Amino acid sequence: WIAVYESDPSRPRNAVYRSAQYLANHLAEVPALIFPCISEANGRTPSFSSGASIYPAVQNLMLAATALGLGSVITTFHRRHENEVKKLLGIPNEYTTSCMVPVGWPADGEHFGGSKRRPVSEILHYETW
Repeated sequence: WIAVYESDPSRPRNAVYRSAQYLANHLAEVPALIFPCISEANGRTPSFSSGASIYPAVQNLMLAATALGLGSVITTFHRRHENEVKKLLGIPNEYTTSCMVPVGWPADGEHFGGSKRRPVSEILHYETW
C-alpha cells in the first residue's frame, strides 16, 4: 500500500469534503446499506485490527457486487453515530460496525471501467527486497 499524508492547512480540501458530503446527501437514494459487524464478545476490547479479517470479506462482497453490475463503496463515516445506527438496526451491544457499504446500480450513462493494476514487478519482491 501507498498512502499520502496531507496536513497543509493552506491546501484546498473542497474536493474531499464535496465527495463525502455528496455521499451523505444521497444515502437515502441507495437501495442497500450493508453494515458488517465485529463481535466484542468474550470481554475483548474492540480495536481497529481486532476484526481485520472482516475487510477481506467486505472486499469479496464488493467484487461480487461489481460482477453483478452494482456499485459499492466502503466508508466509515457512519461511525460518528455508531450508537444511533446500532439502535436503529437492532445490532446487539456486543457488536461493533466495522464499516458501511452502500450498494446500488450506477446512475444512467455511468459504467465501470476495467481495473488498473500495477505490474507484479512493482509490488512483489522475490526472496529479498
